[in-house]
Formats: sequence, structure tokens, C-alpha cells
Amino acid sequence: MLREIINAFPSLGSWTGDPCLPYAYNWLTCNNVSRPNIYTISLENHNLHGAIPNQFNSLKHLTELSLAENMLNGSIPNLGDLQNLKILDLHDNQLSGSIPDFLGDLPALTTLNLANNNLSGPIPDKLQQKATKSEINLSIAGNTALCNIQENQEVCKTDTSVNETNNNGKKNRVALIGGLTAVAVFVLLVVLALLFYCLCWKRRKQQTLVDTEVPSQQVKSTHADNSGTQDNDTYYSSRACEMASRPEHSKNGESLAQLFSYNDIISMTENLANPIGEGAFGTVYYGLLKERQPVAVKVLSKNSWQGKREFRSEVEFLSTTQHKNVVQLLGFCTERELVIVYEYMMNGSLSNSLRGRGKTLSLWRDRLRIAVDVARGLEYLHEHCSPPIIHRDVKSNNILLDENLVGKISDFGISKSMKEDYHQTTIIRGHRGYIDPEYLTTKVVTYNIDVYAFGIVLFEIVTGKPPIIKETGKPETALYQWARYHVDRGELSVILDPCLSSDMKEESLVKVIEIAISCVDRQGDKRPTMDEVKSKLQKALHIELGARNTDAYYSEEMVLPMRASHLNAR
Repeated sequence: MLREIINAFPSLGSWTGDPCLPYAYNWLTCNNVSRPNIYTISLENHNLHGAIPNQFNSLKHLTELSLAENMLNGSIPNLGDLQNLKILDLHDNQLSGSIPDFLGDLPALTTLNLANNNLSGPIPDKLQQKATKSEINLSIAGNTALCNIQENQEVCKTDTSVNETNNNGKKNRVALIGGLTAVAVFVLLVVLALLFYCLCWKRRKQQTLVDTEVPSQQVKSTHADNSGTQDNDTYYSSRACEMASRPEHSKNGESLAQLFSYNDIISMTENLANPIGEGAFGTVYYGLLKERQPVAVKVLSKNSWQGKREFRSEVEFLSTTQHKNVVQLLGFCTERELVIVYEYMMNGSLSNSLRGRGKTLSLWRDRLRIAVDVARGLEYLHEHCSPPIIHRDVKSNNILLDENLVGKISDFGISKSMKEDYHQTTIIRGHRGYIDPEYLTTKVVTYNIDVYAFGIVLFEIVTGKPPIIKETGKPETALYQWARYHVDRGELSVILDPCLSSDMKEESLVKVIEIAISCVDRQGDKRPTMDEVKSKLQKALHIELGARNTDAYYSEEMVLPMRASHLNAR
């Protein structure tokens, strides 16, 4: 059953062996019995395409099924045998057809999220009744062809269900016309308000933007893309200008984030000539500002349906943060394309360096310094931002290295501000191998999510291996489980990256492994805070370097020249 599901989704990769034993796949959970059954599947944002396989209906013990934020199409298959299903989350896909009747008959279902699809027709009566009685949390927004009886009773009624007199029909038509008139008046008021806002913004734009050589700084609120359709609504332009003009985002009277025109982007990248990276969001290009300062230019792909939300999130978070271990936002563009401009990180990602695709990290002290850098950056996000920020996507690929091998945290597209009192979500965000298992179960967003993922990064730094180990003829294994197995047997040499120089202090290595193990504890409340992690890593660095005072030795004034000298000596 599960094999057919995996085969239907090539983006999942190759999963072999028992899905529950000895360790469950990281996108599902199993119950703890002698013959375990799968009871939750969380495949949000996994780049899934095609129709939803019918085989899900065979997983009769399933209590949660989430396939949200993918590119799934076709109709909702029959899942009527899932009598234990409590949560079904299919939002933000391309599903079409009607909402099937069986959803109203599932006895345990309490949450049904079908928002932002292409569903049409009426809502099944039983489902509508349960939603009215608050027996089920139903989300259907964003399905423009879907009838919502609660909101539009007359339109959603069928001819066979209507048994009214002509007089009642006339009354209904009058009510409908009156309602439409009210809506038209409301829309007109909104348009007038937007026009007034744009006039005010135009008057103050010279005060909110940083001067550049390129004359065009105005961002159009709406425009046409190459296909002739409108793209990038007014929200992104007005929101971007609002952020650029906030006093707390300014330094010496100048905005920290530049608002670029699309011509600026084309000019600095020489017509997008030099791609240096690619992901689900789009492509990153190398560019040069007018002062010949190198930059990284991330251009959102038009096919990245989830990207607008992540663009907004990334610009908002990076506009409110300034730390030497967080990548610096230099500017953004909302004209024709959604574009983010960052400082250029010469040595690429930590992931590439550990996998032999970037700068070689053969010295343990270099890797340990990078670990301290990232810990400092995360501690800053957790402890010193107001409101605090949880990154939610800490991984070696999102840790970038500058010319001095200073580590900086990047990619804030799915980060979360902790300004609310309660942080539960039905959407699991993150990447394979880095997702906190407690988060999978509770779906509560806490700082522990970042601590766990950072623990996995520490294991990568020690071993040089990816978070999921794939070996020919063997089932995939989680890195921390493989490493813990050998550590428990005292086999440190087995897990140590062979690319590392033997010039290291074993005591320092052992301390880092201990920190990594504490970060990935199954119980979140037993994990250290990032402040504690940072302090312990600095002590490990103190041991490795033999310095009397790690904090002083690790000060910005001393460590940068020291790293540069190491690089020049290689």
C-alpha cells in the first residue's frame, strides 16, 4: 500500500524497508505496539504532483493526513474507509471537482482544510450541518466556484430543492440585488482608499528610499507579466514601502533595505546571466551593485505557487534583523518579478563545503567556529529580536559562509514571529531529516524546532554526512540515529569525517557530540536553549584553541583577521 503511494510521488525519493521499524520514516508516525501501524502522514510542501493515490484509503489506522501546499490535481479520492481520520488537510493544491459526500460521513473527522483549490459545486449537506454545529472545523476559502450555503443560500440551492412561490422568488431577487449593490459600494470605497494611499506614498517616496544611480525607484502596484496577465498585487508594493520607511529599519537616516526597480535587477545581474543556485522558490543569480559590491539576487519562479507568502515573510523578517551571523538583506523588487537582494557569500553553503562541492573545511577549528556562528545567530533570533523569531528551516544548506568562513543564517521564508500566545499549526514546515519529531506530533511551534535542527547540523559538521544517509542496498537511515548508534559503542572514529585533519583535540570533539545529542533529545523540554548551546560550543572552541578566554578570543575584532590568515595560508 505505502509502496504504491511512494511510487506515485517521485519527489519523495527512494524509501525502503519497514516504514515503522526500526525507525519510522520522517514524514509519518507509527503507534508503539509490537506490530505498529501508520497513524499520521505529513507531506506538506513536498513538491508532490499528480493525483492523490487511492491507496491512502487502505491505511485504516490513519488519524491525520496532510498533503497541503503541493501541486496535486484531480478530484479528492475515496477515503471513506478511514474511520479513524481526525484531520484531513489538502489546502493550497490544484484539486478540482466537487467535495465528496463521504467526508460528511467520517465519524472521527474534526478538521477539514480544503482552502485554495479549484473545487466547485455545493458543500455536502452532512458536512454543512457539522460545520454549522461546530462539530468540524471546515476551511474552504479560495475555491471561487464552490457554493457555500451559509454565505449564499439562494445561489447554492438546486432546482429540485426549491419549492417556493413567485412572490418569494421576487423577494429573494430583491435581496440579492441589494446585497450586490452593498458589495459594489464597499469595493468602490476600498478602491478610493487605495488611491488615496498611493497618492500619499508617492509624495513621501523620496524620503523612504535610499538614493541610487538608477533613476527609477517607483514600484508599480499592478503590472503585466510576459503572458499579459496581471502579477504581484498592490499588497507587495505598499507593504514593501511601509517596511522600508519604518524608523527602526533605518540607520543614520537611511533605509537598511533598498527598493529596486526591475531595470535595476536586470542591470546588476547583466540580464540574469550568471545563476549560482536554484531551489523550489526560483533561481539565485550573481550580481554587482554600482559600487561593484557583489550581491546574490534571488528571483521568485512564476511556478512557485507558495513563494509570494515566503517572499513577504523573508523581507519582513530580514528587514527587522541586523546581526553579523544573519545574512544581510540589501534590497528587494516587486516590479514584474518578486526579487530579494542579499549580501554575496563567497564560500557558498555549509552543505556544499561538507559534501566536497565548496570550500574545503579540513580544519576542525574552522567547523567549530562556524557552529558557534550559527548558534550565536539563532540565539539572537530567539532571545534578542522583538518579537522573537523561530527560523523553522535550519539546515546546512541555509547556512552560508563569507570570504572569512563566517557562518550566517539565511532563508527566512517559513520563519515565524512569536508575537502570539499560542503557536499551533496544522502545517508542518521544514525539510527531511531536520524536522523535530515532537513538532510532528504536537504541531506546536516552539524554539525547540530550531534547537533540534541545529543538533542535526552539528552531526553534519562532525561526520560530513547529510541528514539522511543513503547507501546502495541499504534502507535510508537518519544521520543522528546512525551517529548515536556508534557513539553509544565508543566508536567515534567511525563517525568522524575522513576529510578532517587529525590536528584536533578529542575533548573538544566529544563536547560537540554531547551538545548535538542533547539538541536532538526526543523530549523538547530536555533540550538546551540556544543560549546554552552557544556557551557550550564556545567552551569547546576554547578547548580546541587553547585560549584563556573564549569570548575575548572569539570577538569580532580578533576572529576575522585570524580566519583570513588561515585561508591565505592554505
